[in-house]
Amino acid sequence: MAAELLRRYPDVRITATDFDPAMVELAGETLRPFRERATVRQADATSLPFEAETFDCVLSFIMLHHVGRWEDALAESVRVLRAGGLLAGYDLVESAVTRALHRLGPSHGERLVGLDELEPMLARLPLTQIDVTPSIGLLVRFSARKG
Repeated sequence: MAAELLRRYPDVRITATDFDPAMVELAGETLRPFRERATVRQADATSLPFEAETFDCVLSFIMLHHVGRWEDALAESVRVLRAGGLLAGYDLVESAVTRALHRLGPSHGERLVGLDELEPMLARLPLTQIDVTPSIGLLVRFSARKG
């Protein structure tokens, strides 16, 4: 996703993070052609190593369900977002199908996002213009602006 954004928008600068050092290394290789505009760092989504109000936009792409405390990850995303900044994401939601798919693989503390939990959680944060849109019963798109 980061490489595609960098290809499409030549003025965009991206800081990509992942908890897994192997994924950080892979992202670094993938984003190497964009090294002047892309930074890759190892980070825990529930305790980001950035100052408050650092970013204009925070994107979360199919990662919240890998974070046991995804509510904390969303709160951290909002903490590092500048006033008026955009929080946008896409993730798996809890359903019989997604539970079955995750039982097939190794467990690393995943906790699927409950569709009924996401909007109330976002509403507790200093956000406006909250939009939560389910997609095909397995996924959810969400966006909001920091107030």
